[in-house]
Amino acid sequence: NIRPMGVQYEFKNANEDYIWFEQKSIDGTNFYIDSESGYSQISEIQDYEVYYRNVNSTHIYVWNDGKYSMNLRSNKGLSNKEIISILHGILIK
Repeated sequence: NIRPMGVQYEFKNANEDYIWFEQKSIDGTNFYIDSESGYSQISEIQDYEVYYRNVNSTHIYVWNDGKYSMNLRSNKGLSNKEIISILHGILIK
């Protein structure tokens, strides 16, 4: 789904494992954080501060590069190495 204010991609395999990615302009981007349930942390991964949240078997990673916000969700946890590969593979649309 490509729109003027952002893009969304969803990838699924035969086992229904998924990665969902969203990129939006940082202007007007809102994220709501539920601090009542689940687990969250902020990690330094290369040059990015990545907010991580795990709720009900959904792994959520949020970061920005100063211009765009990125939101990555998966039903499987991702290693820092996998996140770095994703960060390096992202091209701005």
